[in-house]
Amino acid sequence: MSKKKPSGHDLGEADGIGMLFAGLCLAHCVAMPILVTFLPNTEALASEGAIFHQMFAMVSLMISLLAFLPSYWHHRRRLVVGLATGGLLLQLFSAFVLSDPCCSGMPSDPLCRRDQFSLFVGPVITPLGGVLLLAAHGLNRYWAGYCQSQTLKRQARSRKPR
Repeated sequence: MSKKKPSGHDLGEADGIGMLFAGLCLAHCVAMPILVTFLPNTEALASEGAIFHQMFAMVSLMISLLAFLPSYWHHRRRLVVGLATGGLLLQLFSAFVLSDPCCSGMPSDPLCRRDQFSLFVGPVITPLGGVLLLAAHGLNRYWAGYCQSQTLKRQARSRKPR
């Protein structure tokens, strides 16, 4: 009979998914300006993204809650919570405040709420939010795994006869 070896991070499987989503976000943020520059027909695809960004931000919020809350009770690292909160706030702000679904497909419309500020800030803060979330998930995964391994070591020491 073989004993199952602990994975080192049974708590934070959601961190792996969160890191995947943050990586996809960063890839999207880097790829879209390049695609729009070299393939002008993709501009309509890029401008249709308000609802996509809002849904992506909400999924990111749910994954983050599933990953950070259970792990925080073990490691109590405020840095992880700070990075995650900052990343989520930046992404939510960009998705819900800076994007205007009414402008989709017609950003040059004078009735569109997009101004120079949101056109410049959105492409900067969204990837920054992704980087912060990626770092938070990585640290969360590390610290939760570290705390779990320390707990296993303490349990093993307490079982040894003295």
